[in-house]
Amino acid sequence: MTMVLIGTIVFPLLILGILKKSKLIESFHLSDHSERRFPLIIFTIMALIMSRVFFKLETSYDLGVYFIAGSMSFLIAYWFLWFRYKLSLHTMGLGSFLGFLLQLSLNYHLNYLILIGFLFMFFGLIAKARIELGAHNFKETIWGFGLGILPQLLIPLLYQNI
Repeated sequence: MTMVLIGTIVFPLLILGILKKSKLIESFHLSDHSERRFPLIIFTIMALIMSRVFFKLETSYDLGVYFIAGSMSFLIAYWFLWFRYKLSLHTMGLGSFLGFLLQLSLNYHLNYLILIGFLFMFFGLIAKARIELGAHNFKETIWGFGLGILPQLLIPLLYQNI
């Protein structure tokens, strides 16, 4: 649990702080397309490192797959930047976590319906906030959410067939 907290919250905030101090980004909002490229590559590499760590632990196989799928989401978001289209990374992260919970529910026959319902409501609140703040438009929040959830549902299917 601590490793996930450090890998998903502490390190990204620390890296953004370092990038801001070194003037590689102007603000934490990353409002310019070009500012998002370097952090997304770093986050992709971090997700791949986290997946490697969890695969080595053997008891955390699902978390390893989670971070592999997360790195795919980051790569897709990076690819969208080349077309000057910035996805909502907030909704992408929420979609990724929701997809992970859905995958766990399906694989292990666990009942996470209340949490899943709560996360859908939370997605609505986050998307509304991002739109009202002018950080994103409706399409960017939906695309972000979709590109967060889809790899979490599809990548484990690939790993099951290997």
